[in-house]
Parts: sequence; structure tokens; C-alpha cells
Amino acid sequence: YLLRRLIGVGIGIGFLILVVLAFRGCLQAREERGMKNYVTDVGTIMQESEQSGKDFFDAVESPDNSSITLQNQISSLRGASESLYDRAQKIGVPGQMDDAQSAAILSLRLRRDALDTISQSVGPAAARAETTDAIQAIQDKMGSLYASDILWSQVAVPEIDDVLQDEQVEAQDL
Repeated sequence: YLLRRLIGVGIGIGFLILVVLAFRGCLQAREERGMKNYVTDVGTIMQESEQSGKDFFDAVESPDNSSITLQNQISSLRGASESLYDRAQKIGVPGQMDDAQSAAILSLRLRRDALDTISQSVGPAAARAETTDAIQAIQDKMGSLYASDILWSQVAVPEIDDVLQDEQVEAQDL
């Protein structure tokens, strides 16, 4: 009778250990999926932002654009940038990616704000008189665009890569 109880207790403990291990495995898989989803989401947003940047420079370099056309194109890009910024703020962020997310958000905010100021300054900068302030505003915001690229490529991406490496998670390249 005692032997049956010991066997029953042993089987119960073995079953409990299996349940704990299975639960832990599910939590680890969920955490890994969360990181992969985050990298995919932020990567997509930043690729779209980089494309907007290329579109911006194409518009600025186009000799066919009048100041009004250029202002409208930049305003449109600013709207797209606002949308990307909003999407980035709504991404589910794993706790380990908080620093990278902060850098990505700041990068997108710099881009959005730069495009806003530039779109408002293009008309006055193209005017015949009193253009110094508008030109200076554009010049300052071009620096913000450069800074946003630095934040993304030299702060956010390495931080994401470090977390993925530390957690031994394979995800898409950024």
C-alpha cells in the first residue's frame, strides 16, 4: 500500500515538472515571437521612412518643381511621416527593446518635425526678399534629418541587434 502511494506521488511530481517545463517553453516562444514581430514592424516603418527621405531629396533636387509644387510634395511627405510616427508609437515593444524603441521614435519625430518646418519654409525661402530666416530654418532642419539617420543607424539598430544576440533570437536584418 505504501509503495503505491510513493509511486503515485512520484508520478504526480513528474507530471508537475512536465507541466512547468511546457509552460516555461511556451513563455520563451512567446517572448521570441514578440521580438521577431517587433523587429519586423519597426523595420517596415523605418524602410517606409527611408523611402520618404529619398522622395524628399528627389523632390528637392528636381529642377521642374516650383516652390508651390515643392511645398505641396513636402507637406504630403510630412503627412506620411506623421503616420509612420503614430504607427511606431503603437507597436508592441518587448521590454528589452525599450531603448531601441526610444531611439526609433525620436528618429521619426525628428524627421516629421523637420519636414513640417521645411514645408512651411520653402515658399518664404523662394521669395525675392527677406529669405534669410526661412533658408536658415531649412538648413537647421536638414541637420535634424541627418541626426535622425544617425539615431536610427548608430543607436537603434545596434541596440536591436545586441538584444537579439543576447536573447539568441534570429530575426530579419534591419
